[in-house]
Amino acid sequence: MSAKTIGFIDWHTGLGRFGEVVYLIFDDKGSAGHEAAAGWWGRSDADRGAFNAGAVPRYEGLLCRAIRQELSAPRIAGAVVELGTGDEFTIFRADRLDRWLWFEGHDDPQHELFREDYKNALCPNDVAWRRWALSEGPAIMTRLVEGVRTWRD
Repeated sequence: MSAKTIGFIDWHTGLGRFGEVVYLIFDDKGSAGHEAAAGWWGRSDADRGAFNAGAVPRYEGLLCRAIRQELSAPRIAGAVVELGTGDEFTIFRADRLDRWLWFEGHDDPQHELFREDYKNALCPNDVAWRRWALSEGPAIMTRLVEGVRTWRD
């Protein structure tokens, strides 16, 4: 691969309040990748988003780490971008429901109804949320593309 700069977004939903965008930049603070991504989306070290009560968890199996491992471009930056869907308790309950459905509830007569509840928690059927996501997503991608295009060392 001959790319000199790679920018990426790993899209997720669920983390963050309804209609909130949470940017999780996993590069070390102060690194060129972290500074670039933070600049693209106007983030600062003070922005803690959904992690305002503590440290960001140590995630495993992240796309951003795989990109760095598999590709050797000199400049790689990006973030996990979460489109928030609900308060912390709602998402916690939805995650517990999903776990139950996978491991204990597969024979429950209301399995499909519960599965739809879970899906709605992470991808709301709410028209306002969907319109917001469809307008916010392209704006976030545009900032990424412009940032990659103009990234200078």
